[in-house]
Amino acid sequence: MISYAQNFEDVILERIFKGQAAGFYVDVGACHPLYDSVTQHFYAKGWSGINVEPQPELFAELQAVRDRDINLQVCVGAEAGSGVLAMTRDIGTSTLNTSIADTYRSEGKVEQELAVEIVTLNHIWERHVGERQVDFMKIDVEGFEAEVLSGADFSRVAPSVLIIEATLPNSPIPLHDQWEHLLLDHYEFFYFDGLNRFYARKGFDFDRAACCVPPNVFDDIQAYPQVLLEQESENLRLENEDLKKQLEAGLAQLARKEAALSDASAAYAGLQGEEMMQHRQLEEATAAAAGYRAEIASVQQAYDALAAAYEKKEKDLQALQHAEMERCRQMEQAAEAASGYQAEIAKTRRTYDALMGAYEKKEKDLLDALDLIQEKDVDLAELSSLCESVQNQLETRDEALREALWTLKGKDADLQDASLSYEALQAEHARGQEEASRLRESLNAALDNCRRAEAAYKSLRTQFDEKLAELEATQGILAKKESDLRLSVNASEEMGRTLADAQSRLQDLHDGGAAHQALQETTAYNASLLEEIQRKECALVDAAQAYHSLRAAFDEKIRICDELGGAVERAQSQLRELGELYAATNRSLGEATAYNASLIEERQQRDRALLEATQAYHSLREEFDEKIRELEVLHERLSTPPGAGGK
Repeated sequence: MISYAQNFEDVILERIFKGQAAGFYVDVGACHPLYDSVTQHFYAKGWSGINVEPQPELFAELQAVRDRDINLQVCVGAEAGSGVLAMTRDIGTSTLNTSIADTYRSEGKVEQELAVEIVTLNHIWERHVGERQVDFMKIDVEGFEAEVLSGADFSRVAPSVLIIEATLPNSPIPLHDQWEHLLLDHYEFFYFDGLNRFYARKGFDFDRAACCVPPNVFDDIQAYPQVLLEQESENLRLENEDLKKQLEAGLAQLARKEAALSDASAAYAGLQGEEMMQHRQLEEATAAAAGYRAEIASVQQAYDALAAAYEKKEKDLQALQHAEMERCRQMEQAAEAASGYQAEIAKTRRTYDALMGAYEKKEKDLLDALDLIQEKDVDLAELSSLCESVQNQLETRDEALREALWTLKGKDADLQDASLSYEALQAEHARGQEEASRLRESLNAALDNCRRAEAAYKSLRTQFDEKLAELEATQGILAKKESDLRLSVNASEEMGRTLADAQSRLQDLHDGGAAHQALQETTAYNASLLEEIQRKECALVDAAQAYHSLRAAFDEKIRICDELGGAVERAQSQLRELGELYAATNRSLGEATAYNASLIEERQQRDRALLEATQAYHSLREEFDEKIRELEVLHERLSTPPGAGGK
């Protein structure tokens, strides 16, 4: 049962009223409806009664949860009237006793003094009890018990059992001698629990023997505070589990978000790299277009100036028409050559851009291949660690088997010792078989990892070969473009020399003027073109150097792959050695099994020899018993006097 009372008073009452489904009680000084309540256990069983409690807050609690009970916000005394209740900070210690109240005031414990109505027990019986039988009445009024009992006519106020607090508040000093004489005409004392005295009405029949011992483990008691603590502990446990689940869900969600964020960051980085590359390409294209536009504008300006010079000097040059026509033809050829050269430059530029894009793509592929090699390095390191672990386990098992064999060889010929050794070796053999099975699985897994690593290495080597072939093809293209560019440079130099000759002839014909200036501008433009060609040539030289650096990096990666291949071969060799060691271990286990079989055979032989010895012993014992019987018969014959058998 759950005990709500302060001192297990409800346990004693349950012994008295055990099995009684319904009943009625009166609680004077009821206090809280649950904590330290003598009546809550019975209210939970279906009983009802009267609760007397003057303190407003406690009375409100009773009104809220005790709807079957009659709750009275009054005090009980010797006469009807009014009084002052000294209300203290501690629950259950408020009192009407003036001397106790003065002590509380001197100690600073009184928080409020409440004017209360006082009624008598006779009044409560007349107004609320009537003819009902009251099973028990509890009185706990903090030193005011004598006044409460003085207001009762116990010929009419007749509960079957009285429970009355009988000590000075908060002390073991007894006070029952102040009021017990008021009860003894109608009640008999039968139990004291250290705080309360129990009285039974004369003539009330109950099991007094059951009330002679205090509450104990056989009452199957759970104190209400303990129940609350267990419930709170269970609630905290459930709440902790919920929080743990929420935390795990939050951590999982956080991990997913972190993974998504990592993926998004990687994607953003890739997009950002692509955007930067596109931005660089756009800037380069914009710069090239601006250069081309500037070149076109320069040529146009030169042409316009030259045309104006032609118009201005037309009359002066009529005498030199043939020479001028020849010069114009040369200029047209130069313009055509310049246009073709410009187209060739544009074509070379596009080819160079394409080659640079291919080079960047190859570089990215190489970086990816390097990451793949690093991952394979990690896998091979893990595989090597696994092989070392397997080898250590095999060495440990081999050492254990050698120790077991040594132990078996050191056993003496005694049957009991041989039997114990056999059992130990049999257990060790079983463990060895289990360990060998696990090692076999580990070896198979290691071999599978080696095969996968070898396949990955071959695939990576194939990729390297393909990338190397592509780079060699790219090198051929670059060499061809470099040759074409050099031919273009030679043609440009030849054109420059032709223009220089034309300029020399015109300079001989004219001392100056706009034509001379136009030729100078054309010469400057040709010089700028030559400078651009030289820059392109330098760029090609840089690209060739980058190619050689990339080729060196490829050679280094190929060397690393060869080293990885060697490491794989060494790992395979180690695995073969482990396989041989495993086979040797199996042979050792077979030898141990054969030795166990020989021990079993030896034990069976000894059992048969023991059985034969036992049978021989029984045969000899039977012969010995037969000889004894014959000796007894002979002794009896010798002991009988001659002629005694005739009487």
